[in-house]
Amino acid sequence: IAPKPGIRCFGSFAERDTFVGLTWDYRENLEGRDDWAAEIGRCKSEWQKLFGSEKPFKGETLDDYLSGNFDAV
Repeated sequence: IAPKPGIRCFGSFAERDTFVGLTWDYRENLEGRDDWAAEIGRCKSEWQKLFGSEKPFKGETLDDYLSGNFDAV
């Protein structure tokens, strides 16, 4: 059973093992594609405000993003 309210965090990886959470919203507010697209756009805007022209880290597989050898903070 999903907890209520559910929260979704949006962000990008700055480097391997480093996720930067930038925005969030309650799952209940993300009903359709337009809602998700708007939140993704807001997240991209926040990235640009913080990091300027520095692009988020990109990988091809889950292993590119997470080494599996890290401590949760």
